[in-house]
Amino acid sequence: MPNSYDPNRISALRALSKSGDDDGFRQAVDLHTERGLPIEEIQQAIQASEWRYVVEGCGTSLALERRSELLGYYDEMLEQIEETLATITDLDDVRGGPKGMLRHLEERETLGKHCFEALGEGRRVLRYLLPEDDLPDPNHDIGRLLSTSGFRWDGAYDVEKFPGENEQIFNEAVKIMEYTLMTWSASRSVDEE
Repeated sequence: MPNSYDPNRISALRALSKSGDDDGFRQAVDLHTERGLPIEEIQQAIQASEWRYVVEGCGTSLALERRSELLGYYDEMLEQIEETLATITDLDDVRGGPKGMLRHLEERETLGKHCFEALGEGRRVLRYLLPEDDLPDPNHDIGRLLSTSGFRWDGAYDVEKFPGENEQIFNEAVKIMEYTLMTWSASRSVDEE
């Protein structure tokens, strides 16, 4: 198994990385690692370029991504949070109506899901980026977006303005439904008599 650096292989990989043939470059890198050739040659070939990589499979393969694509997808995830925040109903507008209150909780759950996905994507992006890259801070970025609406995120799927708020809203909606059901049942009994 060869383990010395070959300047010709490095030059060929560098030329292919700049050619715009992303699939061809990825195939060449896969072939390079399958043959057990030094990963350092790939490092040298993509130095000072858009390409970033992560070693996978105990050093037997590489995952390659362009820096701009990594950050672009992460930014899309953050935009999804912004869009969800913009469309979430105001709790004061639905308070007193159990269906509206439950729908509001579903919207918060969707928002929490988007936050969790953005955190996961941010962590994935960080695995690829170099220290000199402009590194995102997923927790800070998500917190900054939510703070504009007064929300806090628990790091999983709950988005609330204060701890326990979602449970309080749910319990309030259940009480209203129970009261409505009892009132309706009582009025039916009176009507039947």
